Amino acid sequence: AGISLLRGKNLPANSKTNWAFMGGVDKGKTAWDLKSDSYVAFMGGISLDLSRANIPKGETLLDCTAVMGGIEIFIPEGIALICEGSAILGGIEFFNEETGGLIASKKVEIGSKENATHVIRIQARAIMGGIEVRKV
Repeated sequence: AGISLLRGKNLPANSKTNWAFMGGVDKGKTAWDLKSDSYVAFMGGISLDLSRANIPKGETLLDCTAVMGGIEIFIPEGIALICEGSAILGGIEFFNEETGGLIASKKVEIGSKENATHVIRIQARAIMGGIEVRKV
């Protein structure tokens, strides 16, 4: 069960896992290409600023796992967003709506995905860590 919690779901075969193992990953200080990938912060931190990202049309999946670490995702205006998260002894916060504790889960949808050209789906898991998604 523990390994399946850490693994990404529904990711394309060409996706990769970005690790922050006792360190950090910071994307967004310069222009970068967003694609469906997995992000794992193990006793480290990840910051993703999507305001400078080249976001592809269609749905992009970000599979995020924080184990005794943290992940921050900054979303620009005008993007349809689906956030689903679970926390075990940790916390998740989607646009100033937070939940956490022993075991918690939350789902938030922003914008209409039917009319949107760009949709971002975030699958978040926090185990003794935290994941925060907010607007830029």
